Amino acid sequence: MIDAALLFIVLVGALVVIEPWLLTRLADPHWAAWLTQHALLPLARSACVLAFVALAYPTIYGLNDAAPLTAALAPSQWADLLNLGFLISLCLPLLPAMERIPGAILPIQGFLVLAILFRWAVDVTGPVSLWPTAEAWAAVALAAAAPLLAEWLAPARQPEHDRLRDAVLIPLQLPPLLLYGQALGAQLN
Repeated sequence: MIDAALLFIVLVGALVVIEPWLLTRLADPHWAAWLTQHALLPLARSACVLAFVALAYPTIYGLNDAAPLTAALAPSQWADLLNLGFLISLCLPLLPAMERIPGAILPIQGFLVLAILFRWAVDVTGPVSLWPTAEAWAAVALAAAAPLLAEWLAPARQPEHDRLRDAVLIPLQLPPLLLYGQALGAQLN
């Protein structure tokens, strides 16, 4: 699981570094900048979340063994997971509250991908709740607190505030995903 977490941090960190460069290079024409900001970058973030969850499987659910993902999921389900994450990254910023909370979209994407993958790939024999325990709610609280902590550690008056905030925020987005995945998997015991 450590390799999955490191890969996630490296991939999303690379996006944080590349994003301003890419947006300045594709500023003209306006449609290219809009397409990059509202389609290309959200799709890349969705792919990062999906890669993390796929590499951390089944450990992210607290399971020692499970069917391999290649056997548990059909090729169309992989596309469905990526498309769903992409759709979430496109739709959530349209909500006024989400726009004011940087860093909230990636954990929400992760929660949904974890829940769907859990239902599809893990052999569930009984009823399963998507919000099973206090750990799942703690994951939501931690995801909500991460942007506040990042703002506190990288105040807005600093130069390059957004990049510093994002550099602090990226590692803080993993613990909520881990907590939520463990809470889902704990229902199987």
